[in-house]
Amino acid sequence: MENQNYFNTTLGVAAGLSTKAAIVRTSQKALPIFYHMYMDNLSSKTLDFATPAFDIYEKSGLKNNGVKLFHIDKNNFDEVLKNVFSKNKKKTKSIDEYNPVKRFLIKLRGKKFNSRMRLIADGYNACYIPVHDTILINTKKLGYAAFHEMGHALHYKDSAVRNFINKSKTPIIKYGAPAILAIGLLKNKKGDNEKSKNIFDRTTDFIKNNAGKLTALCYAPILAEEATASVLAVNLAKGYLDKPMFKTMCKYNVFGFMTYLTGAALAGLTTRLGVYVRDKIVSSGIKNV
Repeated sequence: MENQNYFNTTLGVAAGLSTKAAIVRTSQKALPIFYHMYMDNLSSKTLDFATPAFDIYEKSGLKNNGVKLFHIDKNNFDEVLKNVFSKNKKKTKSIDEYNPVKRFLIKLRGKKFNSRMRLIADGYNACYIPVHDTILINTKKLGYAAFHEMGHALHYKDSAVRNFINKSKTPIIKYGAPAILAIGLLKNKKGDNEKSKNIFDRTTDFIKNNAGKLTALCYAPILAEEATASVLAVNLAKGYLDKPMFKTMCKYNVFGFMTYLTGAALAGLTTRLGVYVRDKIVSSGIKNV
């Protein structure tokens, strides 16, 4: 496109963002319903994983290396969180000392954190927190997930390369994916006879034309980490769990990985669709009136 139509561009960017946001929002509402249904079904058919989980935790060497494994549920929720997060905490200002915007953001983060912890306590999720060397899990409802979280702990401590992957995954998704989307929405698509002017132009053209694929690729580190944690979980549990329990654990690991893979594919698809909608509107001939 030789000339920039700023009205069309603004309208296209807004439409592209809205399209992506609408699909993401819908999936965030719908997917957890299926996730919880599957987890409830899986949990109802399992045996007691709590005892073998703690046994393998000790035999794996994680306990001796300082990794802590906490059972958490609604009865000990406050006690466990206080135990985990109150230690080695830096002294911070009172929330009342911040400006209203900062106070709002702190409270919002607090609500999101509390919501995530409640899901773990209710047996719908589990986590390994590297900065606290702690695994949080409801071992009575989600004990089969303990081995995967132990895999994360082993993965994190295993090598400098894996440590780098663990630390890089969040920044890549947090900053890389939005940057790709921004380039895709703000840059005009080249016409049939237009050529890239320089390296920067060629680079941004490549990013725009492959925005969906590159966005999905941003999730490669987290997919690699999840797959490795599952493999390590299998190695930990093999020989300790009986066949039905081992099968249940493997089913959970496969299902968990598929949720991450679905998230990566959805992120790439929505980015591609957002850029496509934007380009269609910009080239539609709508005029600024």
